[in-house]
Amino acid sequence: MANFELIVLGIYEDPQRRILLVQNPFGKLCLPGGTVRTLPNQQPQEEFEVETVERSSFEKTGLALDAIMPIALYSPDDQAKVIKVYLMVCEGSLPRSNWRTKKGYKPIYLRRKEILRQTNILFTDKAIIKYYLAKKRKNPAFTHTRLLVVETIAS
Repeated sequence: MANFELIVLGIYEDPQRRILLVQNPFGKLCLPGGTVRTLPNQQPQEEFEVETVERSSFEKTGLALDAIMPIALYSPDDQAKVIKVYLMVCEGSLPRSNWRTKKGYKPIYLRRKEILRQTNILFTDKAIIKYYLAKKRKNPAFTHTRLLVVETIAS
């Protein structure tokens, strides 16, 4: 099995239908998430993916969100990198005692039109958000049904 980097990102839409983004220390906007750490030639297990996206989201936003299901895979032209996207919800969970927020990150909520106008959102993350919004517009129940197959987003 070839080595690859797995990045897990979360999509959280608040009750006002705004998408949660993170402003990083350089002013760029991105979806919350992080890299899953594994041993060489070891495939990540979903429990590590879920823990990583929940912990990374908390570190960068201060929000304890729950990853409820994977909704998409995205593989940019770099075949050594795969991005897995999880749908996140806020169900009142408490963060683990060893989780800490990171300085320099700021949670930002944007509506669909604001996202489309932004020029400082990472290209990959903007493509993922557009995919999510299009899927939700076609089938509003898609966020409430467990996917049998995680869809792949074309780059």
